Amino acid sequence: MYACRLSAAANAEATIIRGVIDCLLETADGLVILDYKTDRVPDDATLQERINTYTLQLQLYAQAAAQIFARPVTRAVLVFIRQRYLANVTVAPPPLAQLLNAATLA
Repeated sequence: MYACRLSAAANAEATIIRGVIDCLLETADGLVILDYKTDRVPDDATLQERINTYTLQLQLYAQAAAQIFARPVTRAVLVFIRQRYLANVTVAPPPLAQLLNAATLA
């Protein structure tokens, strides 16, 4: 298990966010994050809402993994098991300060 403190600036207070990356793969280009979801999703609109909700989580995972392993995260994927659906998540996240602010408001 790894732990990582994320702060937006060297003199900023660290925000502690707990999470577990379900699967982290190493490729020649960098790291790939897979996050498995077992949500019951009744329709496409709800699926899109869930993707939007979980995007922040994967972006934070990408920041932490890149910091811990000193390798770029090149891809992050939400794996909706019940729907057999893969959703690629943008791993070039907004600035860390914006992510941490969104996480503390969630």
